[in-house]
Amino acid sequence: MKRRKLLVVFAVLILLASMVLKPRQLGDDPAANAFKAKNAVKSSELPSATSSIPAQREPYSVPPINDPSLASFVNRKSPRVRVPPDIVARFPSISDPIDQEAVAKVLLDVFDDDSIRNEAAELLARSNYPRLVERLEEVLHNPQESERFRGWAVQHVGTNARSAQGQDLAIATMILRGCLNDAAIPVRREALLALVRIDDQIGRQSAIELVRSDDPAAINTQDIALRCLGMMNERKYLLEVRRLAKASNANVKIAAINLLADWRDVDSKPLIENCLLAKEFILRVVAQRALERIEQPETAQPAKRSDVRQF
Repeated sequence: MKRRKLLVVFAVLILLASMVLKPRQLGDDPAANAFKAKNAVKSSELPSATSSIPAQREPYSVPPINDPSLASFVNRKSPRVRVPPDIVARFPSISDPIDQEAVAKVLLDVFDDDSIRNEAAELLARSNYPRLVERLEEVLHNPQESERFRGWAVQHVGTNARSAQGQDLAIATMILRGCLNDAAIPVRREALLALVRIDDQIGRQSAIELVRSDDPAAINTQDIALRCLGMMNERKYLLEVRRLAKASNANVKIAAINLLADWRDVDSKPLIENCLLAKEFILRVVAQRALERIEQPETAQPAKRSDVRQF
């Protein structure tokens, strides 16, 4: 009996020893699980390399105004309609400096609706706000801004440049040139178009280089470059345009076909006719309309164009 008790005790000791010496898995360790969970949350909060930096919310205060009719427009938290359908008639312009700065705050507010911020830029432009380009540059340099709104900001800089003179034109032009190498595609596209519209030499050359480029990365802006080529009427690059009419990218192909039609390039008809059999419905429509335009004299009213805008 005594020997049997000793055997039982010995067996229990062996069992306890095996439990103590058994390697612990990560799933069995509460401390390790807590560490893993904590770091998983942190990694999910990190912005990706191509995204904008998440904006940090700060206590919001409604900007001061002198014109009470602007109360809803400048108040991000207003329950009322902030942009009425007749906003241009209701606010053709504002002249009070305090009201202008209140609207400028709307423009710079990354937490506000993009369409309302765009209306703020429009209102400031109609009001000849002297710091508009400066404020738009702040938008462009803000890492918390979305690519889309930065692209809109470039549009406004370009619109300002078309009516600017002297130093104001020089500043706007330098901002637009700097945007040609921006990481965001919408920013590069709008900058190129804006520079060609003001007949900037660097913008013109950039458009030509993009049309001639074989770099796959150029595909994101070649449709805009083709549009610019048409604005410049650079017909000596006709062969490059024909080449891009065979591009795999639908936006580029459509832009090239439209330009060939604008230039009444009869020799490109077989190329365009091939697109009548394309899988994409929009490409077939563009090809049909392009063929109709090619047969018209250039002085005639052209048939409706079909453009695809990439954003």
